[in-house]
Amino acid sequence: MSTFAAIGFAVFILLLFAGIYLSLFGLPGTVIIFVDVLVYAAVTGFDRIGFKIILTLLFLSMIAEIIDFFL
Repeated sequence: MSTFAAIGFAVFILLLFAGIYLSLFGLPGTVIIFVDVLVYAAVTGFDRIGFKIILTLLFLSMIAEIIDFFL
Protein backbone atom coordinates (compact mmCIF):
# COMPACT_ATOMS: atom_id res chain seq x y z
CA MET A 1 0.00 0.00 0.00
CA SER A 2 1.43 3.35 -1.01
CA THR A 3 1.73 6.29 1.35
CA PHE A 4 -1.09 8.14 -0.42
CA ALA A 5 -3.39 5.12 -0.12
CA ALA A 6 -2.55 4.71 3.57
CA ILE A 7 -3.32 8.37 4.26
CA GLY A 8 -6.60 8.10 2.34
CA PHE A 9 -7.57 5.01 4.30
CA ALA A 10 -6.73 6.74 7.59
CA VAL A 11 -8.90 9.73 6.66
CA PHE A 12 -11.69 7.32 5.69
CA ILE A 13 -11.55 5.61 9.10
CA LEU A 14 -11.42 8.96 10.96
CA LEU A 15 -14.53 10.18 9.13
CA LEU A 16 -16.33 6.94 9.97
CA PHE A 17 -15.60 7.48 13.65
CA ALA A 18 -16.66 11.12 13.35
CA GLY A 19 -19.99 9.99 11.90
CA ILE A 20 -20.51 7.57 14.77
CA TYR A 21 -19.60 10.29 17.26
CA LEU A 22 -22.02 12.78 15.68
CA SER A 23 -24.82 10.21 15.79
CA LEU A 24 -24.49 10.09 19.55
CA PHE A 25 -25.43 13.77 19.75
CA GLY A 26 -28.40 13.62 17.40
CA LEU A 27 -26.60 15.06 14.39
CA PRO A 28 -26.84 13.38 10.97
CA GLY A 29 -23.87 11.05 11.41
CA THR A 30 -25.35 8.40 9.13
CA VAL A 31 -25.28 10.87 6.25
CA ILE A 32 -21.60 11.60 6.90
CA ILE A 33 -20.83 7.88 7.03
CA PHE A 34 -22.70 7.30 3.75
CA VAL A 35 -20.95 10.17 1.96
CA ASP A 36 -17.59 8.99 3.32
CA VAL A 37 -18.16 5.45 2.01
CA LEU A 38 -19.40 6.78 -1.34
CA VAL A 39 -16.34 9.01 -1.81
CA TYR A 40 -13.94 6.25 -0.74
CA ALA A 41 -15.59 3.82 -3.14
CA ALA A 42 -15.40 6.34 -5.99
CA VAL A 43 -11.73 7.09 -5.31
CA THR A 44 -10.81 3.40 -5.20
CA GLY A 45 -12.81 2.71 -8.35
CA PHE A 46 -15.49 0.69 -6.53
CA ASP A 47 -12.89 -2.05 -6.12
CA ARG A 48 -13.44 -2.89 -2.43
CA ILE A 49 -16.89 -1.40 -1.92
CA GLY A 50 -19.47 -2.33 -4.54
CA PHE A 51 -22.80 -0.88 -5.54
CA LYS A 52 -24.77 -3.42 -3.50
CA ILE A 53 -23.04 -2.36 -0.31
CA ILE A 54 -23.56 1.32 -1.13
CA LEU A 55 -27.26 0.82 -1.85
CA THR A 56 -27.66 -1.18 1.37
CA LEU A 57 -25.92 1.55 3.33
CA LEU A 58 -28.13 4.19 1.68
CA PHE A 59 -31.25 2.24 2.64
CA LEU A 60 -30.07 1.77 6.24
CA SER A 61 -29.09 5.43 6.49
CA MET A 62 -32.50 6.56 5.27
CA ILE A 63 -34.28 4.22 7.69
CA ALA A 64 -32.15 5.45 10.60
CA GLU A 65 -32.82 9.11 9.80
CA ILE A 66 -36.57 8.51 9.38
CA ILE A 67 -36.77 6.68 12.70
CA ASP A 68 -34.72 9.42 14.36
CA PHE A 69 -37.03 12.08 12.91
CA PHE A 70 -40.19 10.43 14.22
CA LEU A 71 -38.78 9.66 17.66
